Amino acid sequence: MMRRLAAVGAALGLTLMLAGPALANDLAQTVPPGGISAADAPQGTDEDCAGLNLQPGQILWHFVHTMTDGSDLPSTLTATFESGTFPPVAGYSNGGGSAQVMYDVITTTADGNLLGASDTIVNDGLLNLSHVCGGPPPEVPEAPASIMLLLAGGLAGLAFLGWRMRRSATVA
Repeated sequence: MMRRLAAVGAALGLTLMLAGPALANDLAQTVPPGGISAADAPQGTDEDCAGLNLQPGQILWHFVHTMTDGSDLPSTLTATFESGTFPPVAGYSNGGGSAQVMYDVITTTADGNLLGASDTIVNDGLLNLSHVCGGPPPEVPEAPASIMLLLAGGLAGLAFLGWRMRRSATVA
C-alpha cells in the first residue's frame, strides 16, 4: 500500500513539474504581429520612473501579476523580444495592502519590440505589462544643409579676402 502511494505521489509530482510551465500565465494584453514597441506601450508617470537611473537608450518594462498576495514568491518572468528571449527575472512584491507580484526587465532600444512574456505563477490572475520607462537616446539635431553651405561659403570668402590682402601688401 505504501509503495502504491509513493508511486502515485511520484507520478503526480512529475506531472505537476512537467505541466507547471504549461500552466503558467502568459501576457494578458494582445500582442500585435511584430510585437509591442516601447513607444506604443503604456508610458510610466514621472513617479513611476523616478530614481531608476536608466542610461540613454535603456528601457524598463514593468510587469504586474494581479490577484496575488506575495505568497506566490519566488516566481520568475520570461520575456521575449525581437533580439531573443531574456533570462528569467525574479518577481518581487510591493508589500502594500494589495501586495502584487511585479517584474522589471531592462532592455535597450536595440532589443526591439516585446513579442511575449509569461511567468511561473499559476492562478486566475492576469500578467499585465503595466508601463515602460526610458526610451531612445536623445537625438542631436542636425544643422540644415543650407546653413552649412552658408558657413562654408563665408569661410571661403574670408580666406580669399585674406589671401588678396596679403598678396596686395607684398606686391607694393
